[in-house]
Amino acid sequence: MPTPPMTPAAANFIAAIVTTGYLWQVVGMIEILGGILVLIDKTSTTGLVLLSPIILNIILYLGFLQYSVGPAPFIMILFLISSSLFLAWQRRQYWIQLFPFIS
Repeated sequence: MPTPPMTPAAANFIAAIVTTGYLWQVVGMIEILGGILVLIDKTSTTGLVLLSPIILNIILYLGFLQYSVGPAPFIMILFLISSSLFLAWQRRQYWIQLFPFIS
């Protein structure tokens, strides 16, 4: 999938995060760990808990900083939301245990 062009605000944001090392070292390691945990059935809920703030940040980044580059950010947002909700729905019994006030 080709990378859509970046708006100047998005490029400034990404450049600031990349130069600090935060994006690749901290967020990248949490993404890898969360992805591995999601792949393992017993720890998939923990993986989703780890990945949820990152997914929310990506959705907000695309929605606020990349909205003007065309439909690609919105397709990515739709994919992120639908896949996260699908995984959460598949494991809804664990969420009820994690958050007992839901039931």
